[in-house]
Amino acid sequence: MRKALTWIGIALAVLVAAPLLVAIAINLPDEDLAPGVAAYGEPRAPSLPEAENGHYALLALNASDGADAMAYARAWIAEARSAAREDRPQKPPATQRAQRPTLCDPRTTRCFAYALSNRAEAEQQLEAFKEDLARYEKLLAYGRYEEVLDYRLRTDSVFPPYGAAVQAQRAYLLRTALAVEAGRYEEALAALERELAWQRAFLSGTRLLIGKMVAVASTWRDLMFIAELVQARPAEMRPFAARLQALLAPLDGVVKTQAVLEIEFGFAKAAFDELASGRSELTSFPERIVIALFFKRNATLNRAAQHFAFLSASVFEQPAHRVETGWEAFSKAWLDRPLWDFLYNPAGKVMLESGNPGWRDYPYRAHDLVALHRLVALRVELLAAGVAPEQVPLALAATAERLRDPYTLKPMRWDAEKRRIYFEARSKHTRALAHGVEKGNVYLEL
Repeated sequence: MRKALTWIGIALAVLVAAPLLVAIAINLPDEDLAPGVAAYGEPRAPSLPEAENGHYALLALNASDGADAMAYARAWIAEARSAAREDRPQKPPATQRAQRPTLCDPRTTRCFAYALSNRAEAEQQLEAFKEDLARYEKLLAYGRYEEVLDYRLRTDSVFPPYGAAVQAQRAYLLRTALAVEAGRYEEALAALERELAWQRAFLSGTRLLIGKMVAVASTWRDLMFIAELVQARPAEMRPFAARLQALLAPLDGVVKTQAVLEIEFGFAKAAFDELASGRSELTSFPERIVIALFFKRNATLNRAAQHFAFLSASVFEQPAHRVETGWEAFSKAWLDRPLWDFLYNPAGKVMLESGNPGWRDYPYRAHDLVALHRLVALRVELLAAGVAPEQVPLALAATAERLRDPYTLKPMRWDAEKRRIYFEARSKHTRALAHGVEKGNVYLEL
C-alpha cells in the first residue's frame, strides 16, 4: 500500500513538474532584436532650434513669480537630461507661485455669459494672472512646438508642467471675453487668431500622449468659447465671419495621433529594461521568479514593435469613419490570442497586452475634436450666410465635405425643437463633458 502511494506521489509530481520544466526549457533562449527595434523610441535631438521651439515657452509658464522664466525652462530641460544620464530620479527646479483663483473654463460652462454678469469679479481675478498672461503672450508668438526628448525616457520621467499653460489659457480667454463685452471686437478677434494658431502648432508638434490630450482639450476650450460668442452676439460677430472662417481652417491633418506611439514605445522599452535588470517596482520574491523564468526582454520588445505598428496602421492612422473597424481588426489580432501563443514569454505578453483596452479612447478624443471643429466652422458658415432656423435642414444638406460629420460622412444633424446642430461623440471622455454635450451628442445652439 505504502509503495503504491509512493508511486502515485511520484506520478503526480511528474505530471506537475514535467509541464513546468518544459515551459522553463521553452523560455530559456531570448530572441535577437528585430531590425529597427533597437532604434525605435530612442532619444533623438529635436528638429527645432531652441529659439523657434515653443516648448521652452510652455515650460517657462511654470516659473516662480518674478523669476527669469526662460532660465527656469532651460534648467528644467537640463535637469531632465542630467537625471537620465545619471540614472536617478528627476528633480525639476523648485518653483514658488502664489495661489491663483480658479477661472471659468469654456469646456464646463459659458464663460462669455459669466464675463457679462460678473465683469468686476472677472477683472479682479485677472489681476492675479498679469505675469502669466505676459508669459502666455510670448508663448503664442511661437509658430512651432516639439518636446525636447533627447534623453532616455524612464518610467519615472517627469512630464512637462502643463497645468500652468491651462490656467494661463483660461485667463487669456476670460480677458478676451471682457474685450468683447466692452465692444473691442477687433482686439478680441486678433487674440483668438493668435490663440488658435498656437494651438494648431501645439496639436501638430507634440509627441507625448499626455501633451496631445492637453492640446486636444485646450483646442476644445477655444472652440466652445468661439461657439458661445457666435451664439450670444451673432449681429456683432457677422462682420468678422470671414476672419472666423479663416481661423477655423480644417483641422483633420493637424492632430496626427499616431506620432505619439513612438514615444509610448520608448516608455514601454524603459519599463521592460527595468524588469530585465531587476530595478522594477515588482520586488516580491514570486514576481522576481516569474520575471526570471518567463520574461524575455528582446522577445517582448519585438512583439511590442509589431503591436504598436499594427495599432498605428489599423487604428491611429485611420480616418474617423474607419476607426471602429480598425479597432475590431486590432482586437481580433491581439486580444483574441490562442492560449498556446503564451507558452513562450508569457510574462512579457501578458504585461504588453493587458494595457490594450486603454488605447481605445485616445483616437476618438482626437476625432471628436475634429468633429467639433467642423461643427463650429459650420455654425460660422450659417452665420455668414444669414441662415434662419427654418432654413437649416436645406443648408445642412448642401454642406461641403469639410463641414460634415467625420464619423458618418453625412451632414451634421439638426434638432429643430431645440435649435441645435450636433454630432454623436465616440469618446467616453467627451461624452462625460457637462457643457455642450447631452446624451452623448455634442451640440451648438442657433
